[in-house]
Amino acid sequence: MGSQCSKLRRGKSRGKECYKPDQKKDEVSTIVESGERSPFLQKRPCLQEEEEVVRETTNEETLGRKEKEETCSKKLGCLEKSSTLPQEYTVVEVNTPRPAISKTHDPDSSVTEEKEADWVDNNRAKLIQSVTSVMVIADEMVQRKIIHNEMYNNIKAARTSQEQMRELFKAIKGSKRAKSAFYRIFNDIHPDICGKDVTEVIRKHKAFLREKFRYEFEGTGTDRKDAKSLDRIYTELHIIHGESEHVNEQHEIWEIEDKARNQTAEGTKINCNDIFKSTPEGSVSSGQDRREERAIRIVMTKGIAGIGKTVSVKKFILDWADGGANQDLDFIFVLPFRELNLVLDDQFSLETLVKDFHPELKNIAVARIFANHKVLFIFDGLDESQLQLNFKTTKRLTDATKESSVDTLVTNLIREHLLPSALIWITSRPGAVHRIPRQFVYQWTEVKGFNNEQKIQYFEKRVEDKAVAERIINNISKSRSLYIMCHIPIFCWIAAKVLAWLLEKDNTQDENIKIPTTLTEMYTHFLCIQMQVATEKYDNQNESDKEMIFKSNEEFILKLGRMAFEHLKEGKIVFTVHDLNKYGIDILKAGVYCGLCTEIFKEENVFNRRKLYCFVHLTVQEYFAALFVYHSFASKKIDSPSLKDFLLIGSEEELKSILDADPVDLPVNELIEISIANSTLRKTGELDMFLRFLIGMSLQSTQKLLYGLIQQTDEHSEAVEEIRKSLIEIDLADCSGERCLNLVHCLIELKDSSLHDTVQQCLKQNHRPERQLSPVQCSALADLILMSNTPLDEFDLNKFRPSRRGIFRLLPAVRNSKKARISGVHVDAWLGETISSALRMSNSVLTELRLINSTFYSKGAKYLIDGLISPHCQLEALSLSGNGLSRNKCEKLASAIKSVISNLRELELSCSILNGSLCSVLSVGLNSPKLVKLRLNRNPQTADICKQLVTAFTSKPCYLRELELSYANFKDSEMEIFCTGLMNTNCTLEILSLGHNRLTEKGCNALASVLSSKHSHLAELDLSYNDLQDSGVMALCNALMNPHCGLKILRLSFCKVTGNGCAALASALRSDHCRLGELDLSFNHLTDQGVKLLSEIQRDSRCSLEKLNVDQNEEYWFDLELLRRYACDLTLDPNTADVNIILTEENKKATYVSEKQPYPDNPDRFACFQVLCEEGLTDRHYWEVECFSANFGMTYKSIARVSDCSAEMSLGKNEMSWCWFYEGAFYHNNSCLEFMDCATHSSTIGVYLDWPAGILSFFEVFPDTLTHLYTVRTTFTEPLHPGFCLYPLGNSNIKIMPLSLH
Repeated sequence: MGSQCSKLRRGKSRGKECYKPDQKKDEVSTIVESGERSPFLQKRPCLQEEEEVVRETTNEETLGRKEKEETCSKKLGCLEKSSTLPQEYTVVEVNTPRPAISKTHDPDSSVTEEKEADWVDNNRAKLIQSVTSVMVIADEMVQRKIIHNEMYNNIKAARTSQEQMRELFKAIKGSKRAKSAFYRIFNDIHPDICGKDVTEVIRKHKAFLREKFRYEFEGTGTDRKDAKSLDRIYTELHIIHGESEHVNEQHEIWEIEDKARNQTAEGTKINCNDIFKSTPEGSVSSGQDRREERAIRIVMTKGIAGIGKTVSVKKFILDWADGGANQDLDFIFVLPFRELNLVLDDQFSLETLVKDFHPELKNIAVARIFANHKVLFIFDGLDESQLQLNFKTTKRLTDATKESSVDTLVTNLIREHLLPSALIWITSRPGAVHRIPRQFVYQWTEVKGFNNEQKIQYFEKRVEDKAVAERIINNISKSRSLYIMCHIPIFCWIAAKVLAWLLEKDNTQDENIKIPTTLTEMYTHFLCIQMQVATEKYDNQNESDKEMIFKSNEEFILKLGRMAFEHLKEGKIVFTVHDLNKYGIDILKAGVYCGLCTEIFKEENVFNRRKLYCFVHLTVQEYFAALFVYHSFASKKIDSPSLKDFLLIGSEEELKSILDADPVDLPVNELIEISIANSTLRKTGELDMFLRFLIGMSLQSTQKLLYGLIQQTDEHSEAVEEIRKSLIEIDLADCSGERCLNLVHCLIELKDSSLHDTVQQCLKQNHRPERQLSPVQCSALADLILMSNTPLDEFDLNKFRPSRRGIFRLLPAVRNSKKARISGVHVDAWLGETISSALRMSNSVLTELRLINSTFYSKGAKYLIDGLISPHCQLEALSLSGNGLSRNKCEKLASAIKSVISNLRELELSCSILNGSLCSVLSVGLNSPKLVKLRLNRNPQTADICKQLVTAFTSKPCYLRELELSYANFKDSEMEIFCTGLMNTNCTLEILSLGHNRLTEKGCNALASVLSSKHSHLAELDLSYNDLQDSGVMALCNALMNPHCGLKILRLSFCKVTGNGCAALASALRSDHCRLGELDLSFNHLTDQGVKLLSEIQRDSRCSLEKLNVDQNEEYWFDLELLRRYACDLTLDPNTADVNIILTEENKKATYVSEKQPYPDNPDRFACFQVLCEEGLTDRHYWEVECFSANFGMTYKSIARVSDCSAEMSLGKNEMSWCWFYEGAFYHNNSCLEFMDCATHSSTIGVYLDWPAGILSFFEVFPDTLTHLYTVRTTFTEPLHPGFCLYPLGNSNIKIMPLSLH
């Protein structure tokens, strides 16, 4: 690398103005060791570059001739500069290789030589201590024959750089010419030590990158004449701050389909050139502090294959090289992971690695660049990396000149041990981003491809004929699958090529031309066109007969397909020359002739021109893999051991022996089922698109296109129907709901849209399906919701009536819903991840999440926690209730809730969801000005909650407006404490619900004081299911007549109110101060006279009461003898009894036994420990049962008896049954309501049914009285059969008690 300094030194001196020989030796710049760094955010002046690459020269005659023609406008200044980087540099061009030093010199040259030698002598000590690149200098000197080989070997043998420099000084001792040569070589390698111009180095570096990245080969082009200037064809891609954080371990086709509908709620858009600018608040990753701004060191850009990540990198580099952006950067080093794979086993220092990738820096001390310049490393394609990248165990490395493995270098760069000031940009497909720990990533960005508008723009620019372009856009818009896939630029290229070809061949304007409507058809047309073009262009044949083309190229296509399949099966997407040779594939034909593969290789000699190959897109590889497999079966020829192994892995045990012997006669539908099974085993969906293509090839329309390559002998319609049936009926239990969506898309490849048509009705307002949705219908409904451009207002799981096995397949729809209500589920890893992904999406639309009455598992909770702490979480309302979490997990969940509580206006934490961590959340939440609604039902820490609330109400202004503390064993003593807070001036509570507690008259007296207080804001009060009786109601009535009472709604259902209480309420309602507008007195015994009295008052225009509920006012609700008037005789049905249940005492008693009983097979018999009664009940009925460790309930006779899913046949776990569990919980449709201190391990239970009214009540019966447990209010549609579930415990049994029949 020549410069003005080196050029002038080799020419004739112009005098003192060009050189200052009296420079002091201590003014020489010291080499900065690798440990010294400048701040990576330091700004440097803009360095202006010239347009062309400068060629290095050293020919002395040429130099001398040029120098005589130039004026010495710049000083040599080498010995005047300090160790800091100068602000400006000088540039000069040199052209030819450097020869050995001439033996003859002119006088001027001799003077210069002497001065240079003096400088070396004067700075000997400092050079010995500072110079580290000794062997680079020695290599050059021995090449020029300045030193002998013996001297060179002595230098090389020295152990340290200091010893090497001493040996070098010995070699040049006494020779001014050798010292002068050393000076010149040293100054070339370290241009900034003496202040030599570095601008030239940067200019050459930029020119190198500009030349390398200025062209783009769209699709599969490799010939330079086919290249297009990136500046001319570049269409802006949509890049956003942050990441969608959708399931990263997934097939990218899921992301394509998921993002296609997200055009209405984009993330924060960012220009490609601005990715290293400070992030706005909220854009940082969850692993980082949420600060308003911070310096950006490492950026991760993710995006699916073909979405434009590498193009974005190229555009960034070109804009920098052309001076248009990021001019604070001095150097950009591009180290693609794909090419780093070629040197995995070699040893490099970071300096030599950069030089190998950037030959323009070959003779430059790159370590000095690292130390004194702002540099950016770009690592493109993390998903292709074969590096280990173990951030925990990789040895620490801080020296950029020390040799190590490439893996160690990259790992230490990323974790900031090596060059902590350097900037780093990593690009990756989604499935690999987890390889970089989140704490090292300063900023996340995501390339989202084309939005709907950009899709149209692409086709308009790509297709010159505007009429054809318009027809292409119209045809693409008609096919949802194709329109979605056009989200990625590479598929737009495929679609444009195929459709333009078809439409141009069609000279008519017939809109009914057979345009591909499925992905399989599109890719098949792509193959046909590529083969036809190759035949015409390279085989010099104008062949229009596709059959002949396929027959002539069949061997090549199938070899390519076999390689595609066998590598896809192993998860490999990059091929070597060895791979192609192994399959007998003609490299030239594969890469150039048919354009199906892209050749990608690094041209530098250091890599010996090793080449790597890949299909133009992953989906093209998947298509060829499917083509190979389908051809194998259509031709009944399986010669691939990998394919045979594939069949054995995915087949059932009884089929394996047959397949192992002779797999060629396998029917197509069984092939598809085996392929589905194999795809299910791949947790990240690598075979999903392969499966779509395989299924699409069964259509006759596809096989017509492939005629000459595939000859199908089976009946098409019959095979297709069998495949369709398999897709609808197959049960994918061990995979995520997102994976199951692929089955719906497979049906689309069969051109079957009936599923979507069926479930479309479910999206209508107030529509409830007549029957439960099957699992595949659940997937279809989820797909419809996900693909809608308008988010669903509310996703209510129970409204859609999913089957138990269909729930997890429906849940992905949450990602495109504003509100989600999910109850009665097992929050395991699948469900937790699905819900979490909805919270983590960069454009999340989910603002309300109600995950209630469910069982939480550790892994599911972990995913939920990740979603809550995500900076993209937009929740404003959160309801969590259930159990199952450990103490440690409760603490982590509590911490996550606290991180979002400042944004919540509504919060529910019921049951033991947080256990002992609840109060820590309350202490934070009750101070939040946004939180206005709080539900804490069925919590065992009633006393602690009460104290926390009182503290919040009395210590500072509390913004809470609504509080629910039901099913909490709230007693009078706690009520009295609580009321001290309610009467405080800081309390602004308006709605209070205390239903299903243990309040009595004493608690009502305390509440009455609150209602009478002038500071009370209470407007709505629910005291239902408390033992208030008339005396408690009378206390409340006194408050209602107080002028300070503002109560408008009062609920007293199931409070044992009788006529006396009714009379007190009537008096209160007549009061001028009573403002009550709604009164609920259902399930009491008001007497007919009391009901009449209240009804008359309601009709009085002077009364404020507008709504009165006096339903179910019967005395039997509180009188055991009256209830028994509805007694019925029940008998257990032996045909329903499980084989571990014995019926005795004339089928009135059921007992669990460990020995299986020899009962005859019966379709009504349960495969779990249950038994039903023979009687199907309608009307009013009451019965009593003695239970010991047994559950009891009611069910429709149509409940499942045998099922792979236990919930479908278990009492209370489905929508066909209602069940009281002896632990003290009520279950319906798997939704659990837990009650404290209500266990009925050994009790007599009374059950009352009012079928027409939809009422089902459970009581605990004592000799002379009864205690109400729970009442269901619903609508029954079938006769109900009493049922019982026993447990495999000692003496678990039930006995139907005899009652006198009336």
